[in-house]
Amino acid sequence: MAPCVIKSTLLKDERQWFGTLILQQLVLSQAPVPVQWSNQSIGPDGPWPVFEMTMGGVQTVALYPGGRIQPSYIISKAYCEDITGKCYASTAGLYDPAQGGSNIFNASTNDEYFTWGFDIVPQSHQWNSWFDNVTFSQEPDTSISNLWLALIDEGQVKLPGGGDYPLFAGCASLGGGEYPLPNGTSISIPTQLYTRGKTASDSFGMHLGSRTTGPEPSLYFGGYDQKRVLGPILTTPNATLSLKDISINVVAGYSPFRFTSTKTGLLAAGSAIGDTLEVGIDGCAPYISLPQSTCDAIAEWLPVKYNNLMGLYTWETDSPQYLNIVKSASVLSFTFLSSNDHEVTVSVPFMHLNLTLDIPLVSSPTPYFPCNPHNGGYVLGRAFLQDAFLGQNWNDSYLGSQGVLYMAQASGPNISTGPDVRNLEGYGLGVSSSSSNWSSTWDGYWTPLPIEQAYNYTAPSAGTSADTSAGTPGSGKIIGGSIGGVAAGLIVIVTGIILLRKRRKDAAELPTAGEAGIIDGDKTTPKPAPSTPQHDITNDHPIFELEYPESELP
Repeated sequence: MAPCVIKSTLLKDERQWFGTLILQQLVLSQAPVPVQWSNQSIGPDGPWPVFEMTMGGVQTVALYPGGRIQPSYIISKAYCEDITGKCYASTAGLYDPAQGGSNIFNASTNDEYFTWGFDIVPQSHQWNSWFDNVTFSQEPDTSISNLWLALIDEGQVKLPGGGDYPLFAGCASLGGGEYPLPNGTSISIPTQLYTRGKTASDSFGMHLGSRTTGPEPSLYFGGYDQKRVLGPILTTPNATLSLKDISINVVAGYSPFRFTSTKTGLLAAGSAIGDTLEVGIDGCAPYISLPQSTCDAIAEWLPVKYNNLMGLYTWETDSPQYLNIVKSASVLSFTFLSSNDHEVTVSVPFMHLNLTLDIPLVSSPTPYFPCNPHNGGYVLGRAFLQDAFLGQNWNDSYLGSQGVLYMAQASGPNISTGPDVRNLEGYGLGVSSSSSNWSSTWDGYWTPLPIEQAYNYTAPSAGTSADTSAGTPGSGKIIGGSIGGVAAGLIVIVTGIILLRKRRKDAAELPTAGEAGIIDGDKTTPKPAPSTPQHDITNDHPIFELEYPESELP
């Protein structure tokens, strides 16, 4: 009997080993699936990156990424048939339902999330729903069957000041789950990949990046590129975010603004918003759509003017402040409350808020600031997602039945080549940050302002006084208190006389030019001093004077 017992034990061990091996192979075969990005940039208000989706194996269209619910919105061939002149949507590609797929039902499809931040006319449009098989990646065995598509065959984008313009591209859904429809059930892209064992979770991780400065866009189903995630991570079970404040900040160098480093309280300026403002986040929307009072409060500190026709602010490019701001190490910061009431801040450099309007919106390329005043339906769109990481695990019930949304500061363009791809896990711990310092990922791309380019800097000639007259927001005038200016001037003159006498006495011990201080960000690092420190102010050197508003004087 003993041999039988031994044999039985061996068989049990073999089964356990074999089962473990299969599980290990399954885990090893699970990997995040990247999308295939197009070389094109699409849109008259970007440029915006798009990725490619092939329908039925024969029709390829380019789509904006980011819709968080089904369906995916695709511009059909019929859309261009009613347009006189150039049909801009043809650049991204048009879908011909006659070449594949099957009709589900003819009914008005909810376009609420496709049109966050803008309105479609006519409002009575009816977009047919369709099923088709799609591929979106070069990875093997990642095709998706019976994806729900909404075919856009009519509709123009309505401008706030009247008039309209055509659509340029549709938008792909990143939403999860199954959707019962009259003629069948549509299973979303991330859910199909997960249930087939291709990915470790029903999820996605995205950083839109910038086609102007970099980095290139990043979107993975089932995972994310950890290099794109920096600092604290916001987690929430909700579809919206709790925005607490908006501020303007100078990260390094001197300030191109009429304040030294920070201006807070811009979200609630001029209106009773409350403790927080609920905002959506979606890649289908192009702009940063916020209350009028908030956009105006931000614009007050910038050389911009409001365009009533467009509902956007255009940069005053002839202002000397314009280039100083958009090239400087200055940011527009958004502070959110996480589900545990911790604050998470995402900063968007003004370099990324210097976008371009183009034909047919304007007759020639026009730089604009993408704050879009709205009365409700507030959303952070592609302009914000240039610098924010967005992730979602649709099947993680750790914080509730809606899954877990992740958001964090995304990296700048100065990152090492090659992604660091990770699976997006569950239990509210699906995303972890890299160890990179965020400001260093902008080194070599923005330019911390030297003192000579500070907004409130003046270097008068000998015998003249600084201009200390008050200015208005965006006027380019140097703002300073006359009393403070006179006092500072007297101190400099008296100090100069004393040091001039000392110079005549100790002229032989002057320091060399290489011993001057080095300005680095907001601090001055002195060079090693000689054994007997000496300083020199002579009549042939200008007297430098920094002026600040009286409210900022000690």
